[in-house]
Amino acid sequence: MNNVYAYTRVTIDSKSTEEQLKIIAEYLKKNNLVMTAHIDENEQETYINKYDQLDDLNDGDILIVVSLDRLRKTITQTFKLLNMLGNKGVIIHLIDVGMIIDKNIEQKTTILPMHVLEAFTTLDHNLLSQRSKLSLEKMKKEKTATGRPKGSTSKSIYDDYVKEIAELIEKGVSLSKIWEFYINVGSRQGLAKFVRSDRYKELCKDL
Repeated sequence: MNNVYAYTRVTIDSKSTEEQLKIIAEYLKKNNLVMTAHIDENEQETYINKYDQLDDLNDGDILIVVSLDRLRKTITQTFKLLNMLGNKGVIIHLIDVGMIIDKNIEQKTTILPMHVLEAFTTLDHNLLSQRSKLSLEKMKKEKTATGRPKGSTSKSIYDDYVKEIAELIEKGVSLSKIWEFYINVGSRQGLAKFVRSDRYKELCKDL
């Protein structure tokens, strides 16, 4: 009997996985499936510990996720993950687009690749929406600021990530990987400039 895994992950626009679990539970009931285990993965911890729970899935296992943007933070990361799971024979259910990714089915029909393209289009839209919301949140914080003390340095979009950045640097993670796998705000060059700035050193003193 195949194992059925429910996969959830918090995102910028959803700090809790409760709603994802509710949607998955309804999907399981509708399709007469029984959940074997729930994988609630923290992407930062996954990268730091070099361990991904999805690596444990085997041929014939079923992975149920609300949408592609819940799997990873970028299209490149998501595509690599889907390739890895597909090569292992894992069957992926995407609830939001009503699609099942199964390499055995894909070999028999030309319809599935079009659905995959649709899913990635949805993923691109969702990721853009999440990043836009993050930018708007930061803009609102800056607008509501009452001013900064004399002698202080300018606020940066990376301020909220100082603790995580410092911890990752201490563990030997490169700035390029920090930006790609966790921060993904602004640019790699911007992050590198921030880490060299007095602002970063000032904030690190309070950690």
